[in-house]
Amino acid sequence: MTSSSREPVVGTPSPVRHLITLIADALSLPGPSPDPEQERAYLRLVSRRAALALTAARTALSTDGDAGAIRAARDLFGAVADEPATGYQPATVPGNRRSS
Repeated sequence: MTSSSREPVVGTPSPVRHLITLIADALSLPGPSPDPEQERAYLRLVSRRAALALTAARTALSTDGDAGAIRAARDLFGAVADEPATGYQPATVPGNRRSS
């Protein structure tokens, strides 16, 4: 299991598998609280992160071999770090001990 992924990664680690894991993690965000402003903030963040994931996929596909995937993974990791999931209030989950 990777440090950030919730699902175990099966198979031999490779740059492409690492990139796919980063893309999945970038797009896996908890849903927003039902407030319309929170939903808008959530959708803006998901849209920005989806654009980053698409750019990473295009970068990886533009180069033969692992070099494109390595570059795309590095760039995506940094770009997602610049788009933290702190701009909206996630919906509360029953049993979650987080305070609102």
